[in-house]
Amino acid sequence: RSLETLREGGLLIAVPGGLPDAVAAAAREQSKRATGVQVEPDYCALESMAALVDDGRLTVTIDEVFPFARASEAHQRLEEGRTRGKIVLIPAA
Repeated sequence: RSLETLREGGLLIAVPGGLPDAVAAAAREQSKRATGVQVEPDYCALESMAALVDDGRLTVTIDEVFPFARASEAHQRLEEGRTRGKIVLIPAA
């Protein structure tokens, strides 16, 4: 779906990790580019992002919240590929 939003020559970056071969092939067929990026923890970057959150300049969209007991449902939701935001797991109360 993300390729549909790009103009010709646009770049899709999949974070974190790999990009399915089918998506890369579809991008090439549409004269678009696609790549994956592996993200490593970075203390300074995390501090900068926390400051942006504190200032209200960075927000995170949460699709759904699951307790740990329903982690398998959360994983299944991710595999469906239709989430709009992050899936959050919370510890039991």
